[in-house]
Amino acid sequence: MYMSPTLPKMHDTYLGLSPEEFDALVKRYRHFQQTCDVLEQEPVKVYSPISEKSMGELLLNRGVSKDLQKKKEEDMKKAAQAAAESKAEEEKKKEAEQNTEDAAEEKKPETEA
Repeated sequence: MYMSPTLPKMHDTYLGLSPEEFDALVKRYRHFQQTCDVLEQEPVKVYSPISEKSMGELLLNRGVSKDLQKKKEEDMKKAAQAAAESKAEEEKKKEAEQNTEDAAEEKKPETEA
């Protein structure tokens, strides 16, 4: 998102940042825009580093998400396997019914017309 230096600064009250923090963020972003093409300079960090508490919560969320994804994949495999087994069972039942019908037809005595 390009922010023109001629546009007025806009602060959103829903960001959770004070106007001072927002202004500092915009200032660092504009500095980043001006220096992003300079390869010799250290990259500008626009955002403040995450606190240890926040990083711990983030890592916990990632771990829980991985566990939930694994559980979902296992459940999907089980559901697919159960569907395949039920389909195979239905085919066996149809085959057995067909065999019994064929056997019954063979046992019928032929009537003369």
